[in-house]
Amino acid sequence: MRILALVFTIAFGAVSLFAQNNETKEEKIYTPEAGDISIGIDGTPVFNYIGNMFNGNMGNAFNPGDNRLYFRYFLTDNSAARIVLGVTNGTTIDRFYVPDQAALLLDPNSNAQLEDVMKVKTRDMEIRFGYQQFRGYKRLLGFYGADIGYRYQKIHRSFQYGNEMNELNPAPITNWGNMAIRPLEVNNGAINSIFAGAFTGAEYYLLPKICVGMELGLAYGVNFEKQSWTKQERMVLTQHVEEEVATDPGSRWRGTVTLFPYTYGNFYFAVHF
Repeated sequence: MRILALVFTIAFGAVSLFAQNNETKEEKIYTPEAGDISIGIDGTPVFNYIGNMFNGNMGNAFNPGDNRLYFRYFLTDNSAARIVLGVTNGTTIDRFYVPDQAALLLDPNSNAQLEDVMKVKTRDMEIRFGYQQFRGYKRLLGFYGADIGYRYQKIHRSFQYGNEMNELNPAPITNWGNMAIRPLEVNNGAINSIFAGAFTGAEYYLLPKICVGMELGLAYGVNFEKQSWTKQERMVLTQHVEEEVATDPGSRWRGTVTLFPYTYGNFYFAVHF
């Protein structure tokens, strides 16, 4: 009897342990919790790359596309503060060979060359702050929210020329032709943008804390473009003149637009930890 009772006890314990393991598996948490941090990326390049793998595209390459960074911090299990940060600042320097006109004047058969140089500086910075509320069932979460943002854009070009402009050569050869008026700097007016919007969307959690989602929204924005100007050089009779000339008085735009995608790409991936 004691042996039989021991067998039943062991069997009951094993069944109980198995049931607890099943309960533990069933309690696996897929969705974010308070205190979680989320990092998101545009999913469109990923889907394009996977699609090209199956359609026989021999030139398939992964192109990240959107370079913005997406972060969320979950204030509660059902709400999060979010920030979007985008920076595209760069400098491009292009060099071009042109005939050396001074050398040609001395020797028409000269192959001497000089360099024209164009430097382009681009600045594009954006930041957004938002809040979103979630609701849903199991792995599927819907959400809605609002955000505000600011963006700064500017392009500046500068030029250096190999052939000197002077009384004997008032329209020197350049990579862009013979110019009697040559730009030294082209300063496009900075564009400052302020915007606010409301958005909604849904996420599906493929794995614990890993989801794919999409969102759309409505935004109102205002753009302020400052004055543009050009610094140029030219000959006035025998005098070499450098001057600044206003080329665009600037502009202002405002409007309300529906957006899909609103922030991310058509689809996005997000990882929480």
